[in-house]
Amino acid sequence: MLANGEIKEASPTENPELFHLALGGYGLFGTILDADLQLVKNEVYAIENYNLDYRDFADYYRQNISENDQIGLAYARLSISPTSYLRETAVHIYRKADFDGPIPPLQTPTHDRLDRFIINFSKTGGFGRWLRWTLEKHYGPKLHDCLSRNQAINQRSPASSRNEEMYDSMAYLRNRLKDTDILQEYFIPPDKMPQFVDGLRQIVQTNGANLLNVTLRIVHKDEVTALPYAKQDMFAFVLYFNQTLNEEQSLKVEKTTRELIDLAIGLQGTYYLPYQLYYSQEQLQRAYPEITAFFAAKKRYDPDELFTSKFYEKYGRS
Repeated sequence: MLANGEIKEASPTENPELFHLALGGYGLFGTILDADLQLVKNEVYAIENYNLDYRDFADYYRQNISENDQIGLAYARLSISPTSYLRETAVHIYRKADFDGPIPPLQTPTHDRLDRFIINFSKTGGFGRWLRWTLEKHYGPKLHDCLSRNQAINQRSPASSRNEEMYDSMAYLRNRLKDTDILQEYFIPPDKMPQFVDGLRQIVQTNGANLLNVTLRIVHKDEVTALPYAKQDMFAFVLYFNQTLNEEQSLKVEKTTRELIDLAIGLQGTYYLPYQLYYSQEQLQRAYPEITAFFAAKKRYDPDELFTSKFYEKYGRS
């Protein structure tokens, strides 16, 4: 951690301000040289898949997932199929399973070509999106199992290990297409989910943005970092857009992004900062009122601006 030209350790006890800034500083306050990591036990899970109306997901999560210590992982996806566009939710639950014997080690993925074909085909239009959503609903997050048939013979549903589910090489996203994929994330209070999804649907369809995927995950209240995007327990909407490489498509995504940020802020939500810098200074201030004190601390601890970024150059030097 840099402080007035000196290297200082940022710890929660010795220098709480520097510690919070380091964790939520987006690389503007120093470089992490050493870290202690808390490991989580690898477990075997039975995979369960459910389909819900998007308006029912918040209640379902609260009643069946939130306080259930037998569930190790859970996430959901919203439909991109024209027949149920952003109205249907596929919920994937990983329930702790009784399993005897050694857990198989991670294997090199063997399904990259299939996944790549499905994703690229979904970029082409309605039929491709329908096919991808149909596979999502009926086959769950993967078309294969981590455990062999003999290993999983006593399971009532497909089984997988935690390490297997948390590992993703992302190799299936590599392609030779003349386009680019854009990731965004919005954090919305659970009770505001229907309003956000309705607004998302209207904004994307009106602007003609090419939305390929909406993954829904759980983010708990952040009480550690300097710029918390989860000021309470939130549903995080991870959006995956595709666009061709031209100015018209870029302007379309920029307009969509600004409207989605306004939608999120209006629902007491936030958005993830380090992606495209399409948002205005006013939107940044509304979503992150802590930003003024954040930039003031930046000038105090790093007056020579040894650490910088495009984000800081656009929003922090004014």
